Amino acid sequence: MKPKICKLCGKTYEPTNKRQLYCLDCREQARKMHRAEYNAKRYKPKPREPKTTLDEKVRKARALGMSYGQYQAQKLMEYARVTI
Repeated sequence: MKPKICKLCGKTYEPTNKRQLYCLDCREQARKMHRAEYNAKRYKPKPREPKTTLDEKVRKARALGMSYGQYQAQKLMEYARVTI
C-alpha cells in the first residue's frame, strides 16, 4: 500500500489497512478522543424539574379538580408523549 499521512500528527506512515487513518503512535490517542466525544453526546445530563414536595403536588391536583393519583397519571402520560 502507498504511504499515508496521519490525520492527527501529520507524519507519513505505512498503513496496515486501507481504512487506517492514524499512525501507530497516534492510534490510541485518536481512539480515546473519539470515545470521549461519543460519551459526551450519549451521556449528556437530562434537564430536570425542580423537586416539589408532596403537599405542593396535592395542592396543584386539587386546583385542577382531580385527585393526586389522577394528577400523577396525567403527568406520566405527558412525559410518555414527550419521550416517545
